[in-house]
Amino acid sequence: MQNVNTKYALLTNNTKYKTSQVLTESAPVATDGFMKDKILHMRFDSEYEQMLSDLRKAEDDLPDKSKMIRRLIERAHEHLKKGKK
Repeated sequence: MQNVNTKYALLTNNTKYKTSQVLTESAPVATDGFMKDKILHMRFDSEYEQMLSDLRKAEDDLPDKSKMIRRLIERAHEHLKKGKK
């Protein structure tokens, strides 16, 4: 069995078998090397979706939506740490 992140493993009692079986789901793979385990669901209209798309296209590497939102938060936080509002 390959390495299993136990956070994503579900133990189930299967009535057909005497022992429990482990059903596994692949853990999300972080492209930047750091595991992201918090989920943030957002709702916004098509205007905001287009703005996010425009911001993504302005980046050198066309990040996915989640990565772009993380970048925006990081940039805003850096701006905040510099004492600017």
